[in-house]
Amino acid sequence: MKNWAGKRYWLVGASEGLGASLAKEMSTQGAELILSARNEEKLAAVAQGLANKATVLPCDVGSQESVDKAVSALGKIDGIVFLAAAYWPVSAQNWDNDKCAEMANVNFLGACRVLGPVVAQFTKANSGHIVITGTIAGVRGLPSSIGYTASKAGLMTLAECMKIDLQHTNIKLQLINPGFIETKASARNSFKLTDAMTPEFAAREMLKFMSKKGFSYNYPKTIFTLFIRALQFMPSAIHYKVWSSFVKPR
Repeated sequence: MKNWAGKRYWLVGASEGLGASLAKEMSTQGAELILSARNEEKLAAVAQGLANKATVLPCDVGSQESVDKAVSALGKIDGIVFLAAAYWPVSAQNWDNDKCAEMANVNFLGACRVLGPVVAQFTKANSGHIVITGTIAGVRGLPSSIGYTASKAGLMTLAECMKIDLQHTNIKLQLINPGFIETKASARNSFKLTDAMTPEFAAREMLKFMSKKGFSYNYPKTIFTLFIRALQFMPSAIHYKVWSSFVKPR
């Protein structure tokens, strides 16, 4: 079990949902947190409810200028957890370029903007802990998930590339892929979430794995999420046939 006491971690995407819940879990165990997101008021509310010291550092990962400003004020950190994400359900028949662009800008490019300077700091010190939040939905294509699944799949592949590059360093890299979580964003779905986790439960499970040595973790271990994972290894024809059965003809 990792000792979090006194460790300085930057949580990017900590104003609500999984990020806010993870902040509470880590703070309770003694971590000193830097909380970032676009909404400073929400961050302040999260920080006020934490058990340990926390710094509010507003940052819009969709803006290079905003990220540069945050990084310049960051100082030395022991680890980073990238949780920032944008989500809207978008189908091929209901294409929305603006929403797709925003999801790509936050979910993938936002991670690139934030991780670049952090990796540079950790490489120089030959130490550090990087946690990237993917999703079970990024394993393969899903219905009405243009933009989100594509951008998250890019993020998850980015983590795998980094794992290879950092293999012979003392930098610990982890890719954590939660299943469905009950959030304001997921409430935009037109379907009922199966096996959805509360943000609090998802955060506890996430922190448990962050304390371990493994690289990749997919959870929860429910029938539905295991089914999605299994489709990754099935022939493409079966994958497309299974998911197309959930789509109504238009």
